[in-house]
Amino acid sequence: MIDRHAHVRGLAWGHAHAAVDALRRGVRLMGTPSTAAQFDLEPGALAYIEDCPGYRTMTLESDGSINTEVRWVRA
Repeated sequence: MIDRHAHVRGLAWGHAHAAVDALRRGVRLMGTPSTAAQFDLEPGALAYIEDCPGYRTMTLESDGSINTEVRWVRA
């Protein structure tokens, strides 16, 4: 669906329990970690990992670029 829209620069989603930052056909894909437990992203692994809560900050620039950072909340 995104491929039909040349103006799309990024896609962000939350409640993913994992931090994702990837590029697909020029579109930045950004999964936001949970503010609770995180999942292991290894193929076939469906388990929680020992990692701290996190969140993503994002700034959308006037030139269409996306500045984003995942921040981890450490005890």
